[in-house]
Amino acid sequence: MQIASMERPRDLFGVVACISEQLTKLGALHDSCTIQIINTQGTDFVSCSGSDHAEGSTRALEVLHTLSWKPFSENVLQYPWVIEVWRSGNTRCVPCTTDSSMPPGLSLVDAAYESGTLAINRNEQDAFDTDTVTLMERLAHLLSEGFPRFVDIIERDRLKEQLRQSQKMEAVGQMIAGISHNFNNMLTVILGNLELASLEATGELREHVDDALDASVQAADLIGELMVSSSCMLRAPGPFPLSVAIQACCSRSSSIFVSMHATPSRQQPDRHPVSKSS
Repeated sequence: MQIASMERPRDLFGVVACISEQLTKLGALHDSCTIQIINTQGTDFVSCSGSDHAEGSTRALEVLHTLSWKPFSENVLQYPWVIEVWRSGNTRCVPCTTDSSMPPGLSLVDAAYESGTLAINRNEQDAFDTDTVTLMERLAHLLSEGFPRFVDIIERDRLKEQLRQSQKMEAVGQMIAGISHNFNNMLTVILGNLELASLEATGELREHVDDALDASVQAADLIGELMVSSSCMLRAPGPFPLSVAIQACCSRSSSIFVSMHATPSRQQPDRHPVSKSS
């Protein structure tokens, strides 16, 4: 069956056309052949007809990335027997339709397969005999065996879409991280100069400097939130030897004279390491 060579969801239209052609060759004349795909909850289904490549039907297949989708149509309310046939596994043969949801005088056959039903109809009463029903059941069985191919395709498309979204978010995150880093560097200079200015400012000038400091701190917090959203914040806290950090700071500040009462002759082991975001 052509379903084994499918490459994308819309190729299912070709599968339906192939089934329809085989039915015709075997003497099962019909006006329409349709595959119904039912979601796993049995609350909705989409139809694929070999003679219907309407935009709505094609779009329904293209956005079908899982068989557990939420209902987005009223198909179950309009054609409740589709779900009944699928759940029971019993073929439904109607010699002449009288239901208001269908045109009168149609002959219908619905046969269940693994993920829905295979259906044909003909605008003629008593158009299908028992041989046609048996043939439909056999084709539905073959469809069940080949349908995992369709499931694999929609799963592949779902994973590809997830990867595309992940890559897009990663690119946005990298851009945000770069911008945040540059703003953070500028804010460091601004905050440092404002803190120096606040040491000598008095009166109204001191109030203005304090307002600028508060606004700068808020801006720094906002940048921190941006970095969190871009997943570029520091990693989870872990033990860190504090004396190593102190020694590194002292070595970098060797040009600054610091008067100390005592200078340790050697590095002492940390008895209580502090937690650091590494």
